[in-house]
Amino acid sequence: MNKISLVTGGSSGLGYEIAKCLLEKGYNVCISSRSDSKLNNAASQLSTTSGLGQLHKCIANVGNESDVRKLFHFITEHGFEIDMVFNAAGMGLFGNPESVTEEMIDRVLEANLVGTILVSSYALRVMKGTVGIIVNIMSTAAHSGKAQESVYCAAKWGARGYTEAIQAEIKGTSIKVIAVYPGGMNTPFWTEDCGLSPDISKFMNPYDVARTIVDAATKKDSSTISEIIIRSSL
Repeated sequence: MNKISLVTGGSSGLGYEIAKCLLEKGYNVCISSRSDSKLNNAASQLSTTSGLGQLHKCIANVGNESDVRKLFHFITEHGFEIDMVFNAAGMGLFGNPESVTEEMIDRVLEANLVGTILVSSYALRVMKGTVGIIVNIMSTAAHSGKAQESVYCAAKWGARGYTEAIQAEIKGTSIKVIAVYPGGMNTPFWTEDCGLSPDISKFMNPYDVARTIVDAATKKDSSTISEIIIRSSL
């Protein structure tokens, strides 16, 4: 059966760049996103990437288990076996702690924590007894609390705890779980209504970050990378 890499949040930002790097290396890739229009646009652009890998797309909200189930069924239905999963989906809503609402909590946790847990859980099921790699992409916000980022930090700290727990769970198996903590990147993550307006021109190029992640996930030697922290060199 043909192997394929799943990239959530593949319609833009870091997820898009990870998909591009994988395709350039000749890997088959399936990108997912909750936005049909963004997904179609990303697939159109990625289809021009040089390389021998096939590109597939599937709309899915990874914070919804029904969608995650359909996503994994879509991949197997097309004759592929998932050997790498990149959990790159995420979003940020920021503000001071007293401005937090239930809606804000639900949206941030769904995108950054629930989605990571659900996709990783389904990936572990299909990878059981085989060789597989799960890459959970979080943020440096999972390592230190930051002003205006209380809910976002809570989600990322939760994702970090979950990732470390499944790393302990799969110890001694042929599955690898890599935790990735990148700093700020110049991507569409920083929307007009996210609550913060940093000067993203000084942030990292997402393609450079993606290349670091993909190189670590696809290296073919006896060593294992369990954690990567990526910060700007500027």
